Amino acid sequence: MQVIEVTEYGDADALSVVEREVPEPGEGEVRIDTEAVGVNFADIQQRRGHYPGGPDVPFVPGIEAAGTVDAAGPGVDMDPGDRVVAMLNGGGYAEYAVADVDSVFPAAGLSFEEAAGFPVQFLTAHNCLHEWGGLEADERVLIHAAAGGVGTAAVQLADHAGAEVFGTASSAEKLDLAGRLGCDHTINYVEEAFVERVADITEGVGVDLVLDGVGGDVFHDSVDALSQFGRLVFYGV
Repeated sequence: MQVIEVTEYGDADALSVVEREVPEPGEGEVRIDTEAVGVNFADIQQRRGHYPGGPDVPFVPGIEAAGTVDAAGPGVDMDPGDRVVAMLNGGGYAEYAVADVDSVFPAAGLSFEEAAGFPVQFLTAHNCLHEWGGLEADERVLIHAAAGGVGTAAVQLADHAGAEVFGTASSAEKLDLAGRLGCDHTINYVEEAFVERVADITEGVGVDLVLDGVGGDVFHDSVDALSQFGRLVFYGV
């Protein structure tokens, strides 16, 4: 089978198409005939050699892939042809990928491209908002990089949860996207200080939750944007 391999850390020209043996699924695993794969910032950082605990070269990148079940190992109740999406410990950029069945989900109702872009971004956003952030309906949440991968997922999930959603981005186009996805208050952080804008909108109260995947000065300003006893979830690298 053909795979995309990172031969040395670097830019996209570090990627090469090579031949490898088709992997066999073991107990509790399935082999997926891949149709689409995600391209995450984590994949890019692994390719650059900057991802904490990332793989050594040479390696096949790809931490999420969608396709159809091609073969199932012992103890797996899945049938060939089932449409699925999987989170992987690498190896997704290949014609066939093996995944632990516990990390495989049905992809019914989604195109393969939609499915492949879903797990990493939406599960990260869901964890930040709910498992770690404890977001409740009618609370206010500030989402930085609201037009990014995790940001767009977080905006939709927060809106669905009934929260009042604030989002920052660097251009009118990005803010328009965030607004269409459910962001109630869009803030261009290049043109205005988001702390002051939040204070104006909330009459000095602040927001209940901030999702910060940026860091640096944004982290410190985010603390200033919080209400009393507010929460800040700091994620990413």
